[in-house]
Amino acid sequence: MSKLQLSVLDFERQIQNNYRIIDIRKPDFFAYSHIPLSLNLVFDDSFSKHAKKFLFKDEAIIIVGESGQEEDAILEIEKLGYQNIRGYLDGGIDAWIEAKKNIDVVISIMADELAIEVKHAGLYVYDLRLKSAFDRGHIQESENIKPSLFITDYSAIEEDEFSAIVCEDGRLSMSMISYLKINGKHNLYHAEGGFAEIKKEERFELVKTGSVNQTLSGYNFL
Repeated sequence: MSKLQLSVLDFERQIQNNYRIIDIRKPDFFAYSHIPLSLNLVFDDSFSKHAKKFLFKDEAIIIVGESGQEEDAILEIEKLGYQNIRGYLDGGIDAWIEAKKNIDVVISIMADELAIEVKHAGLYVYDLRLKSAFDRGHIQESENIKPSLFITDYSAIEEDEFSAIVCEDGRLSMSMISYLKINGKHNLYHAEGGFAEIKKEERFELVKTGSVNQTLSGYNFL
């Protein structure tokens, strides 16, 4: 066993020592089951960019991932200047579940389901994309917000009302939702596939900034 591999018991001890849990799996796997208080940072080409948004340099870190990815992720985190890394959960989330430990979930919905919730339930949508992308087309009455603002001040989210968070492809939005859950905000939907899927959904009447009555069905976003 590598010195970086942690048993379920050792991993649990590090959680009690306030280590930050970084789950590097894809958003759909994270949504289905994850260790409570985990931050989802997918280990792919977005990893470094998103890690810089959500991690502090002095944080103590432990990793949950797919077999074979964990040590590569630790090396990448160290390159970014995060040195206090204890290791990763041996056996991943399956080992945690087999040990009958508590898990958490995220409500992840498809674009067609999101359209129904927005139209018939008045679901509020926060859009994390760049303003330029938002201006070209967005869900009517959604709010464009910078990720950094949510990270520093999430008090605007109403705890007793459900809302959805979307980004370009679903990765940043899941990172944000996991971060907000850590900080006590739980009534959040994740838009699976992000705006890349939303713009394909015919139930949405997307609008451009400055022309809220102009439908963008078939609009070329590229």
